[in-house]
Amino acid sequence: MTTSRKLILYAAGGLLAAAIAKEWAQPRGMRVGEGRVLGIPYSLRLLNTHDLRERYWNAATSPLAPPLFGVGVVPNMPALARKLGLV
Repeated sequence: MTTSRKLILYAAGGLLAAAIAKEWAQPRGMRVGEGRVLGIPYSLRLLNTHDLRERYWNAATSPLAPPLFGVGVVPNMPALARKLGLV
């Protein structure tokens, strides 16, 4: 594995660990499973179809959506196509 891949893997693992630690630091009733760590969105909630449609197939929102599970961003195809002028 190259050095850059190792760096990306370690950074992603560190962000995920920081997101989990942030959630566990909240009182049990205040945990929402979503938020930002170092400005990067994360989601630790269970998946459902409403979230899938809202985040990845909604042309009215941002072209980059928070993940359904994990840390980072994922492309929202209809919003990306609208932003690029393809639709």
